[in-house]
Amino acid sequence: MFCFSCVAFAQKATLKGSIVDESTHQALSFANIFIKEIEKGATSDENGDFEISNIPTGKYHIRVTHLGCEPQIIFINIEKDTSIHIHLHHHSELLDEVVIHGHHSGNSATENSSSLNQGFIKEQANLDLSLLLENILGVSALKTGSSLSKPIIHGNFGNRVTILNNGIPQSGQQWGNDHAPEIDPITADHISVVSGVSSVQYFGNTLGGLVLIEPKNINKEPHLHGFVNYIYESNGKGHTANLNIEKGDSLFSWRLTGTYKQNGDKSTPNYLLKNTGGNEKNISLQVDRNITKNWFSKLYYSRFDAEIGILRGSHIGNTTDLELALNRDIPFFTDNNFSYNIESPRQRVIHHLLKVENNIILNDKKAFKITYANQINKREEFDVRRQNQSDRAALSLIQSNHFFDAQYHFESENYFSKIGTQYRFTDNENQAGTGVLPLIPDYRTYEGAVYAQNQFSFNALDLDFGLRYHYIRSDVQKISNDLPRRIIDFRHINHNFAVLSGLSTTWNEIESKFNLGFATRNPAINELHSFGLHQGISALEEGNADLKVEKNFNSSIALNRTFNEKFHIKTLVKYQYFNNYIFLEPQDELRLTIRGSFPVFLYKQANAGIFSVDASAYLQITENLTTNLQYAYLRGRNLSNSTDLVYMSPNHIKASIKYSFKTKSINHNLSLEQSWTGEQKNIKGIFDFAPPPDSYFLTDLKWQTDINIFKRNLHCFFAVKNVFDTEYRNYLNRQRYFADETGRSFNIGLRFDY
Repeated sequence: MFCFSCVAFAQKATLKGSIVDESTHQALSFANIFIKEIEKGATSDENGDFEISNIPTGKYHIRVTHLGCEPQIIFINIEKDTSIHIHLHHHSELLDEVVIHGHHSGNSATENSSSLNQGFIKEQANLDLSLLLENILGVSALKTGSSLSKPIIHGNFGNRVTILNNGIPQSGQQWGNDHAPEIDPITADHISVVSGVSSVQYFGNTLGGLVLIEPKNINKEPHLHGFVNYIYESNGKGHTANLNIEKGDSLFSWRLTGTYKQNGDKSTPNYLLKNTGGNEKNISLQVDRNITKNWFSKLYYSRFDAEIGILRGSHIGNTTDLELALNRDIPFFTDNNFSYNIESPRQRVIHHLLKVENNIILNDKKAFKITYANQINKREEFDVRRQNQSDRAALSLIQSNHFFDAQYHFESENYFSKIGTQYRFTDNENQAGTGVLPLIPDYRTYEGAVYAQNQFSFNALDLDFGLRYHYIRSDVQKISNDLPRRIIDFRHINHNFAVLSGLSTTWNEIESKFNLGFATRNPAINELHSFGLHQGISALEEGNADLKVEKNFNSSIALNRTFNEKFHIKTLVKYQYFNNYIFLEPQDELRLTIRGSFPVFLYKQANAGIFSVDASAYLQITENLTTNLQYAYLRGRNLSNSTDLVYMSPNHIKASIKYSFKTKSINHNLSLEQSWTGEQKNIKGIFDFAPPPDSYFLTDLKWQTDINIFKRNLHCFFAVKNVFDTEYRNYLNRQRYFADETGRSFNIGLRFDY
């Protein structure tokens, strides 16, 4: 008996450790540590320390959670008493699906940032990136029909917003308002919208904010993990399937993700939207390896492949019919025959991204990172053409992009600094054989940048300061607009600057963030030189080679307050002043061309101001019942002629209520969401091809449940979008001139996490 008791005692061990914030290294108290296999756990104390005793030796999965943090799964082999040190990616949680960043690793503590977590992304995997981002307060989407959209952040869109895919500035034909970002959101662990001092470290034009698509690190454990996801939506009879599989190892770890989407013609409450289907096939692979103890290397590749139909009724053959189409309740070419076929007009886009990243840790306070990335983007647009030429691309572009970033950062107890240099080369070429003068000329762009970001912490006060210099040279070869046709060479050289500062403090339990900034933006190639039919938006666009550098002065104040962990309020007030603001202005002209009749838009400049207010409140009424209220206000003014700017989102209010309950091993959630979008009354009197649509009210309903099956999670949901099949038009949809928005849709989703 004595020998047996000794052996039994030898097979028991103790696990202890500490849990800290990944960015601030502050201890996280009340974190939960749970060992799945033996269903045993502990909670960290005020110093972030924990201890679990009497653990049988063996291999275990340990789940670490903390309010406002991304959960972390750790695989560990416990053969004896073991001590571990855990870093958690920290947020300040506002909603189950929408979280507001507190501190983000490597980013500014004074930045304003909002995020969507992976669970929410998986549930909405049938949506594109911009429509997902609409769930973040202050973000809307500029749409072209039901399948193409790009984000608007506090009134800024297009060339003023930079999207970072896995840390790499997305590069492609993003100049078009109808060109959706070629990114599969399912690859992200969370998607964030960021503005503040930390934006100086990112390449591109960051005046309007940043969108960060960030995958999570691969867990270093030898078992296969991942998920299988499927969503069906009745409107358009759409199918979305996702597969994610990953495996960790001490030598190297890998993750493979794939997506397939197919949609047919969408429908409004009263009619089908002909030729609005699409299909998408995406794949990505990530491989991580520890070269040495202090040298971590990452390889990432993704391929995005999409074909998208454009509403047939938006392409009209003559001016008389176009005038009729702008006033019709039902667009031309509408019938009741549903189809998955995609005919002209349509788009085909293929995007490749290859990234190699090396992180070298010099010591506990210093690190060095080198990144190289290559992107290849191919875009084809097909118009309705005579003589059976519709399968011949009217626009065919290939862009190759090389990006290099070297970054060094160091920190002390109260100080953090990051410095870096970047280079990017872009080669954009029109492909022969279209038989049409190119909308965008051939060009090559050479860019170099240096930046520095500094953060100082004094008790409850954080001070940030950032500087950036960006050199751009563009060599353009353009075919002349007039006859006889000839090649005209242009060279544009610009020097962009950014100076940003921020302050964050807590006073009387109110978290306050103040930001001031100045930045410049050079006119983009499309703003300078586009000329011709922009097929996706069914309009003629003309650039302006005399455009000057755009200058932006912006300021913001954010106030957050939490009452008893059950009531949260958040406000953000922002004002932006632009000198030489560049915008696309509709003209009082419908022009007839050999390709049909189209409205005309010109690029103009003016001094402008954009004012926005975002406010939200979250209340936990009971243990099971929560509610959330959001309000967004935006006003853009052309200060040069005292008129309002176009494409500013109307007033928007959204309210939701959620009831959660649990039965045995099943968690249930039932939520009701209602939203009101006002009429854009500010632009009355400004020329447009149709008056702003009326205000509208939408209702969504969703039920979801999580079932524990053999220690694995099965997630199911059923949702009804636009419950009352409301007929409406969205001011920010470029095809509102021709058709209503989509009607009711019943969505069903299943996801198995393994």
